[in-house]
Amino acid sequence: MQKESNQLIEQACVEALEKFKKTKKNDYTPIIEKIEFLLGSYRYDRNPVGLYEVAEESLSEFKKMRQKNARSVAKKLVENLNKAISTREALN
Repeated sequence: MQKESNQLIEQACVEALEKFKKTKKNDYTPIIEKIEFLLGSYRYDRNPVGLYEVAEESLSEFKKMRQKNARSVAKKLVENLNKAISTREALN
């Protein structure tokens, strides 16, 4: 179960990173750098704590983006982030 949840959070963060990069706004440079760093860190030590934190931060940003323009962020991306974050709560 833990391995599966780790894969979910890693994949959700990769998808979030790709979306932030596609937006081409300098506003997202700090979160892009944070996700890249945390993905590298996770791949080295397999500790997903940072990924869960940045996933929550990403989800918050995507919700703000969707409020401005519902089509700006795919519903599936938001659902994937929610699902991945919820696996953390299931592990506790």
